[in-house]
Amino acid sequence: MNFQFATCNKEMALRHLQKAYPKRTLTDELVKDILPWIMNDIVRIQDPDFHFPPQVVAGKNWKEDAEMRKKIEQDFKKFHETITKNEYLI
Repeated sequence: MNFQFATCNKEMALRHLQKAYPKRTLTDELVKDILPWIMNDIVRIQDPDFHFPPQVVAGKNWKEDAEMRKKIEQDFKKFHETITKNEYLI
């Protein structure tokens, strides 16, 4: 059995991401490409208090599709690369 603490709720997902990147500043611009995936429950963000580092996991509306998976991976990779740049340090 696999048990996860993960969310598709916008506010909770942003809190989880902020915990994962505590020295970074999350902005609307930074999350604009990943938020629709989260809010539409295609993917969920794990709670870093239970899963560290948190991962992006399939949501209730996930459908295995190679093109969609590629786009999601690209969007989250772009988010990670952008937020780990020095200019986003607090």
